[in-house]
Amino acid sequence: MSSRAHSRYLGRRACLATLHDKLDLIAPAMESHLGLEVFVEGVDTDRFGTFSGEVPRPRSAYETALIKARAGMVASDARFGLASEGSIGTNSFFPLVSDVEFVVFIDDEEGFEVAEQATSFDIVAHRWVVDDLRTDGDQLHRAGFPSHGLIVHPEDSSLPVFKGIHDLDELESAVRTCRSSGSAQVVIESDLRANHCPSRRPTIRRAAERLAERLTKHCPSCECPGWGPVDEVRGRKCAECRWPTNERLALVMGCCRCDLRRTDQVTTEPGDPSRCPRCNP
Repeated sequence: MSSRAHSRYLGRRACLATLHDKLDLIAPAMESHLGLEVFVEGVDTDRFGTFSGEVPRPRSAYETALIKARAGMVASDARFGLASEGSIGTNSFFPLVSDVEFVVFIDDEEGFEVAEQATSFDIVAHRWVVDDLRTDGDQLHRAGFPSHGLIVHPEDSSLPVFKGIHDLDELESAVRTCRSSGSAQVVIESDLRANHCPSRRPTIRRAAERLAERLTKHCPSCECPGWGPVDEVRGRKCAECRWPTNERLALVMGCCRCDLRRTDQVTTEPGDPSRCPRCNP
């Protein structure tokens, strides 16, 4: 019999807190794996932070997703809640723009919360500054315009901000308005909200699929749904010198509710010498 038939969520309903058209990214996996019906509660999730920066996001993407899910549950009086949040940017170690998407699930009946994530380097995220009214076709191409939306605002101020621009005439009008506000330069950047950024959407869908699959797995001790990876052990031995590297040696599997932990998926493959502190200090 399928995991869906055994699911404690079969025929139940969960609230998805979103303003940005994520239902078709998250609901199908929940229904197919769990029989869980997902409905949208249109709470103002922008108050917890915006990509455009008007509202700072003081917490991590994971924590923000939990806050959003809880807000949806409160607004809809639901026992189960879902939400997602992305973290998009670069770091000093890897110059490509990464998109890390978290999808979280809260179950107030069983008393647990769980998340899964997915990462992609395929997201279209671009920013440039213009000092006249001309639009640069090469820059627009790099920004994925018009399928990917744009945000326009003066460089020396966060206001006015024009969002969700997919039309060239609208883009030029926004630039003119910003210039007329007294700003010498105008910023044009990707609108990273999920309903305006198609290249984010597959990553959210993949995280939701992983979460739904995880919810079909139960703790061997307390039977709570959501058994899965909670940590990892590093120290795979270098193929050249056998010194411990920083590569993953094993996964630590655990329960979302009780303290049960088990080491799993121990690899016997040697570590990459390029990741070894002795061979490649």
